Amino acid sequence: MTTEKDLVFVSFFDKDRSAAKKSCEAILTQLKPFKRNNGRFELWDRSMICAGSNKDVAINAALGRCRVAVVLVSSEYMASEHWEREAKPLLAAAQTGQLHLLWQQISPCNCEHEEIIKYQQVISDAVLTNCSLAVRKQHEQKISEVVFQTWNEFAPLAQRLHALPIDLPVPSAITPAPLRTACDAVVLVLNPSGEEVEAERCYQWGAFIQKSGEDQFQQIPNGAIGAKPSYTKGTLEELLQRLQCWIDNQLEDEPVLEIFAPDVLLDEDWGSISTQAGEDPKPLHTYQPFLLRSSDRLLNFQWNKRRGALKRMHEHLIEGTGAWLPQDQLAKTHILETLDGQTQDKDAGDAVIAAICLLQSTTLENRATWLRSVLMSMAPLVVWPSHRSSLGEEQVQLCLRHLPLIREDINQGCTVKRPHCPDLTRLAKARQKWSHPEVDLRGLTILVDHPDRAPDRTMLQALFSPSRQDPSSAPEGERLGSVSALLISS
Repeated sequence: MTTEKDLVFVSFFDKDRSAAKKSCEAILTQLKPFKRNNGRFELWDRSMICAGSNKDVAINAALGRCRVAVVLVSSEYMASEHWEREAKPLLAAAQTGQLHLLWQQISPCNCEHEEIIKYQQVISDAVLTNCSLAVRKQHEQKISEVVFQTWNEFAPLAQRLHALPIDLPVPSAITPAPLRTACDAVVLVLNPSGEEVEAERCYQWGAFIQKSGEDQFQQIPNGAIGAKPSYTKGTLEELLQRLQCWIDNQLEDEPVLEIFAPDVLLDEDWGSISTQAGEDPKPLHTYQPFLLRSSDRLLNFQWNKRRGALKRMHEHLIEGTGAWLPQDQLAKTHILETLDGQTQDKDAGDAVIAAICLLQSTTLENRATWLRSVLMSMAPLVVWPSHRSSLGEEQVQLCLRHLPLIREDINQGCTVKRPHCPDLTRLAKARQKWSHPEVDLRGLTILVDHPDRAPDRTMLQALFSPSRQDPSSAPEGERLGSVSALLISS
């Protein structure tokens, strides 16, 4: 018998009447109305342990059913038995992917040396009891909304499809469905093939899967997908439809689709591509959580030399400690192509550039040249209005706030908006669920890159044979076919 993971495990200190405890109880109160709207949503905290029950048995049973853990940290909590009995087991389970961990610092405490600090807080850099009453109440409500949203996002497939409860035997008359693969991500890598069809460039492709709990990507055989070896830009929709069909049939849950596209395809309207054939086609951005990434950064020999810059900028992006490239420097090629994720001016706290955002594309004379310079910058987050977009500056800023890709910081008494993207999966799902009535998110292109998350380059080198490499991707001054032009750095 399998136990369904339907529980939200809330852990906090409950032995006094401090402001910290009142804030924790307020978060619990904010969470309870969600149960009325969804009977499966269940909260658990240690106050539910019956008198005379073995506390360790009750806590372990709750841990076994936990889907989302909410750890509310205070100094009293860290000094109590609850830190050892609850927080540490929850952290261990989160590290192995058994549950999703959310946490918040409720009152001042020495938590910076604990493992929990590696996880992003729900309300970044906020200590609730240090906030005014009005702000604290807003934070408490926000935390409850994030908890319920996370519980929904990580719901088992049986719940999403309103299937039979997991503990209920399947009637013998029903043929069991084939086992499906648990998966975190599917990757599609596109690369120019060097061929043309009716004067239109062709792109070869490779598909990969990252199974749950594994770090490596494995290649998906083309025979399983049933697609052609290469496609033109105008027929890429067919490739995506076939890949989507494979995802629907083979995977038990909804993975993130990471699309590695060459620079000539990055400015396309990816969100509008239909991945569902039939009478009611849906655009990609509403049906499949996806991320747009750069295959040039993955395969280009020159740019691989600058992966250290990508790693440094990515660390600032994760922590929310970097800065956006100033708008007046966006068109300066020499600045774009030399970003390295290091402080340029020791006296300037905002000098570490971690992301690029173009608010108005009308400021550019040549989008293709600009985009190539942006790729060479190795910035891990780049946002720009697509070439068909009608988004204005305020609408772009609205998108950044709601996705969210901005963290507000106080620097020398002024509020500074910093680029912040700690979780690519969360970004992909937020894009999928975008529902703002006035802003069509398809008008905004969001390029993200991770310094480590990608298929093995040796595998890619074997897949994209040298004889079919695009000449434009070879280092300047080297002919196609030379050894150094064809190496894919690992």
